[in-house]
Amino acid sequence: MIQKAFYLGENIMAKLEHCISIEDLRVLGKKKIPRVVCDYIDGGSEDEITLQRNKSIFNSIQFVPRVLQDVKNINLGKKINGVESSMPIVCAPTGLTRMFHYQGEPAVIKAAHEAGIPYTLSTVSTTSIEDVAACSDGNRFFQVYIWHNREWVFKFIDR
Repeated sequence: MIQKAFYLGENIMAKLEHCISIEDLRVLGKKKIPRVVCDYIDGGSEDEITLQRNKSIFNSIQFVPRVLQDVKNINLGKKINGVESSMPIVCAPTGLTRMFHYQGEPAVIKAAHEAGIPYTLSTVSTTSIEDVAACSDGNRFFQVYIWHNREWVFKFIDR
């Protein structure tokens, strides 16, 4: 069950069940989530150039379904940077996760590892590296910003 960080309404689960695309989720989110939170989740950094490029590249990919194929023994597992994953995805780093969910990063790492996928902690997380690491012994990555103060960077890496 999805826990509420802020009140979304009584029938939110019914509405979520009818979402079949990311766009459906975006439309519902814009109706139910405070604007500042929705903008943070949905936006990109600065001029959003990378976001636009990523969308353009993704939209240029065409998936070709292969019908009438035997799907009894499909294995989506892959190694990503030498780390096993149940499918070729990783939970990307998201800063300030408690802004969206009261449990924040611990909830995300638990869900990622239950699904068998690696989790990436953001440098600007709302939970310490040590507390997040204690939530799961699954595969973990850490996104580190390279700041001018290299001592801070090395301390993050050591942790």
